[in-house]
Amino acid sequence: DVMLAVEDVSGGNLMVGVVGRNFWPSDWNQPLAGNKHAVVTHAEAGAVWRKQIKTDLLLGAVQPGMRIHILIEMLRQEMTIDLLAPDNTLVRSVSIGDLPPELTVAICMGPGAQKVRLVGSSTDTAVGEFLGKTNKDLWDDDNVQRLETEKKENP
Repeated sequence: DVMLAVEDVSGGNLMVGVVGRNFWPSDWNQPLAGNKHAVVTHAEAGAVWRKQIKTDLLLGAVQPGMRIHILIEMLRQEMTIDLLAPDNTLVRSVSIGDLPPELTVAICMGPGAQKVRLVGSSTDTAVGEFLGKTNKDLWDDDNVQRLETEKKENP
């Protein structure tokens, strides 16, 4: 849970979202939307980018005084970005799934004036069962293999 207050977006290069563990800024002049490990929204245009591809999702243009609320649900590997008006009413909300299993919140600012302030953040313990797993691991609780000696003693 992260809440950002947007104070200036006149530079036109502000992007907010998440990047996966494999993110490495090889070229600091590259916009975050052009990185294959990023899921971000462009503040001026409101477009949502996922792994270098512009999606059909549209958050809407961010104006000074608005807030951006980012909610990440790791059990479902889903992120919800809410755009809030200065009076904290919901303007628009988008949800993006299939996030990387390890990620961090990212803010990208380019040339020009951009000013974002962190208003608050929180974390909660996940409740529920993780259902997004794609393959079994040796250490999974449901992947216990009995030894041959145990099989003979307890048929």
